[in-house]
Amino acid sequence: MLERLKTEKNIDWNECPDWYKWGTFIKKETYLLETETPQKVKVTAKRHRNEAKSFPLNGFDQQHVKFLLSKYLDETPASS
Repeated sequence: MLERLKTEKNIDWNECPDWYKWGTFIKKETYLLETETPQKVKVTAKRHRNEAKSFPLNGFDQQHVKFLLSKYLDETPASS
């Protein structure tokens, strides 16, 4: 099938970006923000932001299931 994609559409699968091949996973990521209060006291606050990742999920082993079901990226095992 990849050969057909190459010959008929002139698309080389190996050169396509990850998001094109496998889609995009979006999870919240926790990070620490160093800032100061209106009284000029330095504080560190925990914040969240959305993070997009693209990588293949080969099968549904326990790590992949945990990744898919977790709310935060930090709660998941290291991805490929």
